[in-house]
Amino acid sequence: MTIGIPTAIDAQIEAAIQSSSSQGLAALAAPGRSPVEASYIIKYTNPRYGGKYPPATNALVSPSLYVSPSPGFTWGAALYVCPVAYPLSGGIYGRCGVVAQLGPTNSWRLFNATDPAVAGLYVQWIQRQPMFSMLTLSTHSQLANQVLRNAFRRRFRIDAVVFPPDELNSHYVRRQHDKWLAISEWLPSGRLATFGPTTRTLSPKLCVILAEEFEPTKSGIGRQAFIGPTPFLAAMKPTPADIIKAYQKSNLLWVGA
Repeated sequence: MTIGIPTAIDAQIEAAIQSSSSQGLAALAAPGRSPVEASYIIKYTNPRYGGKYPPATNALVSPSLYVSPSPGFTWGAALYVCPVAYPLSGGIYGRCGVVAQLGPTNSWRLFNATDPAVAGLYVQWIQRQPMFSMLTLSTHSQLANQVLRNAFRRRFRIDAVVFPPDELNSHYVRRQHDKWLAISEWLPSGRLATFGPTTRTLSPKLCVILAEEFEPTKSGIGRQAFIGPTPFLAAMKPTPADIIKAYQKSNLLWVGA
């Protein structure tokens, strides 16, 4: 089955990418914030993985962050992170907040899925693909979704998708405010990497540890906390500046439930 065939709306998609890219990552991913808050990113992960990124990691030997290959992820195989402008937004996925700096993003091709009209172009695009029937008429919807999302990003050479959170916890995630990123990793051959280490981030370090744990809600739309927010959570939330400072000084921030 052919994947990623040309469509009648390709020109509209390209125009949307050009418009988003001209604004730049900081303007899309952290609007109204200091650009530095988009140049640092944070990925929350399970302690079994977070422990691989010690705070004092040397830039010459630091491990890489990795492309997430799970079929269920929103925009396909990519590195999923948050700008530090949203310090706890990704905390629903793990206790360990690993912070890194992004390399140059000036030439990145961006797809702004926080704009409903732009996101709708993707929906129209997949409806024109032969695999759309597999997505809607088979039990293999997760696999079809991943293949289509990867094909879309590959066809239009999208370096990063900026999108709104799609799993929620009212104390950690603000859907109408927060921005998440799916960052593409390109192989030397030009193909989209679907697993393995990334080269887009520099010197990842463990900088934040949460006391809380989460599990999916029954609907799967949200993530519920095991402990639940305490009256002190708001006072204990780190600011973007706190996280950047912890990264620069190789410190750890501890955040209560």
